[in-house]
Amino acid sequence: MEFSLNVKAELERMERRMLNSKLLDTLLNAYLTEIEDSDDQISEAEYRESSEALAAALREAEKDELHILEGYGRTLLLEGMRFAFPRGIYAGFQHLYNESPSESLFSELINCNTHEFPPEMGCAQQVFRHQLDALDKMVYEARPNPEAHKPLLYHLASIDCTWGDRQYGIMRHAFYLGYRYALSIIRGIITISAYGKITAKTLLLEHELALTLTAEEREKYKYSQQKRALSKQL
Repeated sequence: MEFSLNVKAELERMERRMLNSKLLDTLLNAYLTEIEDSDDQISEAEYRESSEALAAALREAEKDELHILEGYGRTLLLEGMRFAFPRGIYAGFQHLYNESPSESLFSELINCNTHEFPPEMGCAQQVFRHQLDALDKMVYEARPNPEAHKPLLYHLASIDCTWGDRQYGIMRHAFYLGYRYALSIIRGIITISAYGKITAKTLLLEHELALTLTAEEREKYKYSQQKRALSKQL
């Protein structure tokens, strides 16, 4: 009897159903919520300021190109999610089978060289960069006076940085989601005592992802939050 299931096609369909725009929106909202009232939210604040400045100063054709750039930015996030999620799954099984896994597993699996990225992610990065360079050139050539084009190029650089920060935030969330997905599978298969051996490794990974803190780190964080709240009252 011949095995009739097209496994590769089904796996691709499963991936598209799981790692879709709806999940991306969920992860992006989680990232934006997480960075509220932290130093990391500066990037988003600057993004809003730059977006308003560009909306007021760019010509219509330039605004159209900026809109295209923003669309490519979202593609960056989508491919980043699809890149990081399976690596999180891999990390989960590394913790199951490897007695001495790396203490910086997230960094090692995510911070790849460009040539190690899957084609879709590499292409998304190249397209985004090409569009940004083209818009920079468009703005520069239309305004020979440095006083006119320098502020706009600064705002475009701010837009670029924010999409980079978002991509990292999305990959971090997607990686951990994949990791927890792996643990949910493992928990249903192995004994409780065997699963308990993973706990210490999980804590190390969660600390690397800044999802958990040492007691000293919690004290410093609490102090910084109190200091921030006090400064707002003054």
